Amino acid sequence: RTLLELEYQRWGLPWHMPRWNYGRMLHELALADYITIPSAFVRESMSAQGLPLHKLIEIPFGVDPARFSSSRKTGRPVRFLFAGQVSIRKGVPYLLEAWKRLKLPGSELWLAGRMMGDFAAIRHRWAEVDGVRFLGHSSALPAIFQQCDVFVFPSIEEGSALVTYEALAGGLPVITTPNAGSVVRDGQEGYIVPAGDIEALCERMEQLRGSPSLREAMARAARLRAEEYSWDRYQKSLTEAYYAIACKTP
Repeated sequence: RTLLELEYQRWGLPWHMPRWNYGRMLHELALADYITIPSAFVRESMSAQGLPLHKLIEIPFGVDPARFSSSRKTGRPVRFLFAGQVSIRKGVPYLLEAWKRLKLPGSELWLAGRMMGDFAAIRHRWAEVDGVRFLGHSSALPAIFQQCDVFVFPSIEEGSALVTYEALAGGLPVITTPNAGSVVRDGQEGYIVPAGDIEALCERMEQLRGSPSLREAMARAARLRAEEYSWDRYQKSLTEAYYAIACKTP
């Protein structure tokens, strides 16, 4: 709530959040003996708000690697991809601002996902930026991954965005933020940049655009990382956590 309120202020937009839902969520967190969480970002956020660490059980989400191929279609421009709701929350304004500054000749930026009203209200700010393509919502994300080279997801606030796991499974280097709650490791499967940091986005996008060998190495690492996070692994970890709790409960 705090992060999003600040973002809406930054872009000059009104902020609304249902108060009944917010209050109910806080009440449920207070009542719970244990809370399963998917990322370090969630753990740090909850701890900062006073939730005791012993309540929190961190188990990252998963992906089905078999749904995705890490093969690439070549002989085209270097292509960056964002996938998700095209919105303030997902950090899309920062991505477009970085793209505007970079002016990368012969490169493209694709955005796959439904455009939300908050972003639609400010979309005109980047109307003249070249090389940007809004694909809209698509159920063919695995095929879109194969047509792109780098996944960029500069989210402001997530639990652990499933699309980052999917991008890894699709063999894409991932540039994202700590706030996305991903399992990407900085410098291995991609890069972690601070949320809202346009300069850092520019630097890492330019770095990956200019080095095919780096993209290839990170693409291989990305696929291997995704294979570590299958849904079978998630099921096993969750079952073990519940069993451990049951065994120590009187």
